[in-house]
Amino acid sequence: MNRFRAGCALAVIVACFAATSLAQDEGDGRPAFPQTELQDLVVTPFTLTDSSGQPFDSQSLAGKVWIASFFYSTCPGPCLKLNQAIERLLRDLEDVDVTFVSITVDPATDTPEQLAKYRQNFRAPPDRWRFLTGAEAEIVRVAYEIFRVPADKAAHSEKLILVDPRGKIQGYYHALTDAKVVALKSHVKKLLAGEDDALPLAGDVDTSAGTDRHAPFDWRRLPALNAALNATSGVLLVVGLLLIKAGRERAHRNMMLTAFAVSVVFLASYLTYHQMLKNHTGLHGVPFKGPSPVREAYYALLISHVLLAAAVPVLALRTIYLGLKDRRDAHRRWARWTMPIWLYVSVTGVVIYLMLYHVYPG
Repeated sequence: MNRFRAGCALAVIVACFAATSLAQDEGDGRPAFPQTELQDLVVTPFTLTDSSGQPFDSQSLAGKVWIASFFYSTCPGPCLKLNQAIERLLRDLEDVDVTFVSITVDPATDTPEQLAKYRQNFRAPPDRWRFLTGAEAEIVRVAYEIFRVPADKAAHSEKLILVDPRGKIQGYYHALTDAKVVALKSHVKKLLAGEDDALPLAGDVDTSAGTDRHAPFDWRRLPALNAALNATSGVLLVVGLLLIKAGRERAHRNMMLTAFAVSVVFLASYLTYHQMLKNHTGLHGVPFKGPSPVREAYYALLISHVLLAAAVPVLALRTIYLGLKDRRDAHRRWARWTMPIWLYVSVTGVVIYLMLYHVYPG
C-alpha cells in the first residue's frame, strides 16, 4: 500500500511539472512581459542599423503611420509567410503613406549584408520597408520593453504592430489571418485620415500587449508536455512492476491501464506537435545542434527510441489483453518483453527532450 501511494504521489508531481511547463512563457530566462494595456503603449526612441549599414533612428518615423514586425531571415516557415503578407500589404497600400519596419531577432546571422540580400526576395522599396538589425541586447530591449513581443527564434511574434503618428501603438494584428489584415488596412486609412483615436472594432485586434499569452493553445509548448507524459508513464510502469511483485494484482492492473492511457495521450500530443511544426515551419522535426560526437550518440538514441516506440502499442495491447483475460502464463511471457521496451521508450523520450530543447537547443 505504501508503494502504491508513493507511486501515485510521484505521478502527480510529474503531472504538475507538465502543467507548469504549459503555463510558463517560453523558457529562455528572459523577463515576463509587463502587464500594460494597449492604450498605454508608446514607442520610446531606439536606434538600430538598417540593411544599408546606416544607423536607423526611430525618431525619423515621428509624425508617420508605421507598422513594425519581427522576423529572422533563415526562418523557413512563419517569417516567410509574414513577409509575404507585408509584400501584399505594400501593394494594397501603394498609394498610402505608411512605412513598414521589420526587425530581425537573429542579429548574429542577419548582418546588414544578409538583410540587403534578403530584402531582394520581396522587391522591398527601401523608403517604405526598412529591414533592421543591431546589437542583440538592444533588439531584446526593443521587442520586450517597447513592443511587448518575444525576441527569440523559438517564439518570435507573427504580429503586425500598428503605430500612429504620435508614436502610440494602436493594435496588434496577426499577419497570417486574412480578417485581421483587412482590419489593419482599414485602421491605417482611418489614421491617415486624421482619426487618431479611431480604435478598431472589438475582435479585430488584441486589446493588450502583442504576445500570444491569451491564446488557448500554443503548440510550441507541446514538447515539454510530451516529456512530462513520458516521465509519468515511466513512473507508472515502475510502480506497476513493484505492485505485481508485491502480489497486488488489482492495483497492478489499474496502474498499467493508467500508464497505457497516459501513453495514448502522449501519442496524440506528439502527432499534433509534429503536424503543427510542419504547418508553421515546413520542418518535419527539430534539428539537433550538438557537436559531432554527441550528435552520433543522440541519433543512435533517437533511432532506437523511434523503432521501439512503434512496437509499444502492439506489445502493450497484447499484454493488457492477456492480463484482462486472465491468461497468466501468456501474459507473463509478453510482459517480459513489453515492460523493458516500454520503460526504455519512456525514459529515452525524456532524455531526447532534454538534449534537443535544453542541453543543445536548436
